Amino acid sequence: MDLKFRLINIDEESSKRSPFPCPCTVRTALTHYVDICAPVKSHVLKALAEYTSDEKQKQRLLLLSTANDEGLVIVFFF
Repeated sequence: MDLKFRLINIDEESSKRSPFPCPCTVRTALTHYVDICAPVKSHVLKALAEYTSDEKQKQRLLLLSTANDEGLVIVFFF
């Protein structure tokens, strides 16, 4: 938790260098800059799905990122 890290923005057109001051520790980032209690936004679920190697988990993340009834049932009963 006390490991320091630095974010590097690869979007050359972005005016922000990072979403919070860097370098910082994992503890500081999670304590002050990441809302771990809020529902995950659908675009974040879609982005996570792109990086998973497990096809079943990828499909589940994509389903959760949609606003259809099946995705809502999974969220409700999770």
